[in-house]
Amino acid sequence: IEVLVPKELSSQTEKILKFFNPNKKKEEEVLIEKYTPPDDLIFIQSLEKLFSKNKADDGQEIRVAKKKAKNLIDSFTAPLKKCTVGLLEHLKKYDLHTLAFLDCNYNHFSSSQYMKLDASTLRNLEVFTNQSGMYSKDTLFWALNHTLTPMGKRLLIDWIRKPLSDVKKINDRLDAIEEMMEDNEGLSQFFAVLASCPDLERGICRVYY
Repeated sequence: IEVLVPKELSSQTEKILKFFNPNKKKEEEVLIEKYTPPDDLIFIQSLEKLFSKNKADDGQEIRVAKKKAKNLIDSFTAPLKKCTVGLLEHLKKYDLHTLAFLDCNYNHFSSSQYMKLDASTLRNLEVFTNQSGMYSKDTLFWALNHTLTPMGKRLLIDWIRKPLSDVKKINDRLDAIEEMMEDNEGLSQFFAVLASCPDLERGICRVYY
């Protein structure tokens, strides 16, 4: 996880950022990077340039995706547009700005796909932490965690933190698990491969960064 923020922040925001990495291991820390926001003119030019330039090998599907994403960003409020352009300019340095062309990468905070569990709820239910510390024994995460890789651990944390509330997505996940459980031999081989698998997500990030 990476958090991108402007260089000049209020004292309240700076205080909030300190809570992103409470007693976390080095490999689990959230990367917080600061950038200088563009002024209004550069901001408008950057947005138009990113979405108006089409490559010769861009297919119809890519052109349609660009248009949908651009229309979505145009509907944002001015502060949100500025945040989006700042993010895209940052991603552009690593040739990742094309991610902005996929409208599936934009989600509303008010989305009803997931249950909303605030920090107090997670703490009171001892989902991730208890008096012994983060991810410690007798938490819900400790009981459910049988992952074999750092990637799996991060995904499980994400799933527990944001439980699905969309019935179709819940059934899709259950169907996938049921299908895997039907092939015991294949599942055993899969687990053996996973156990020796490096942290691919972090490896890919290092390639880009």
